[in-house]
Amino acid sequence: MPTSKKNVFTYIFKLGAFTVVCVALGIVALILSFAPATNPSFLTSVLFRGSTAGDRKQIANFARTMLGPNAPSVTILESLSKPPSDEEFKRLGLETPVKSKFKTADNVELEGWFFPGASAVTALICYNGFGKRLPLEAGYIKMLRAAGLSVFLIDYRGLNNAAVKVSPQTAYLDGQAAYDFLTKEKQVMPEHIILLGRDIGSHVCLKIAATNKCKALILENPWTTVKDYVDKVPGALAMRLVPQQLYPDNGLNNLDLVAKEHPPILVVTSEPEMTGAGKFYASINAPKSFMHIEEFMPSMLCPDLSESGAKYTRRVQKLLSGEPLTAEQSAQINWVALWGQTSSSKDCLRSKKVAESKLPPWQKRK
Repeated sequence: MPTSKKNVFTYIFKLGAFTVVCVALGIVALILSFAPATNPSFLTSVLFRGSTAGDRKQIANFARTMLGPNAPSVTILESLSKPPSDEEFKRLGLETPVKSKFKTADNVELEGWFFPGASAVTALICYNGFGKRLPLEAGYIKMLRAAGLSVFLIDYRGLNNAAVKVSPQTAYLDGQAAYDFLTKEKQVMPEHIILLGRDIGSHVCLKIAATNKCKALILENPWTTVKDYVDKVPGALAMRLVPQQLYPDNGLNNLDLVAKEHPPILVVTSEPEMTGAGKFYASINAPKSFMHIEEFMPSMLCPDLSESGAKYTRRVQKLLSGEPLTAEQSAQINWVALWGQTSSSKDCLRSKKVAESKLPPWQKRK
């Protein structure tokens, strides 16, 4: 009998040990499956969501479900794979830009669109990854030009060619090539360039600014590290198990790129906690300014900034004037779908007046 009990305990111990080993190996396999160091494609798909035809179809279907089959946003999202045309510029209320081609350091040819403005200051837009983002950025072009800036809009490599691989590293090469094109070919002085980026575009802008001069940066939803950002992305639950050491460049750490002395930085976000923009803003030195925007969703809907962008325009004008960025304010901007001259009421986000207030409560936390 004692021998029988001993055998039972031995069996249970071996079974438990086997289970622990299997679970441990499963966790390791799961981590390696999602770790950017061993499987960079998953991180790329998160950072450049909307860059493939399947992504765009999925997003369009979501918009169709939420907003109805005839919503302008559905039309916009379904058209993103088509290259920009003169007719589209006209339909969106934009004059035809100067089309430019330039090459990156690794000899990839890119295309950009230059919209001349009233001053020599130029905004270089490094956005976040849609295959063709013109309809989504029409409001930005109008808003920035209303502030007096010229605008240079670029496409990252591969956004219209699935055979070309994209990554945070190639996005930086593309952004740097656009900066070099402005300074060398367009003869724009480095101190006359404003870098504007969102999500991965913010990281690109910070990397450019770390080694090149610029007048200012406008960072929409900048993260502290990409791990902090990805951990909060719905559907990316498994990546929470991945340690930061398995991410490139110390987790694409934006704080590492901000020196003690840096150009004026305007941080814009609607979700300071989720995106990490609040923590980023609190961690950087002045000169800095913050703008909280209610329902900030230009990635889903086309922003009409003709009226509600007045606040954004004024903040950009402060950057241009050199006014000290000591004001810590919040604002509410309404984003609506814009296609032609009308906006669908179903496509409008919550209607709120543009308002200005003191620093939000989350900002005062230590």
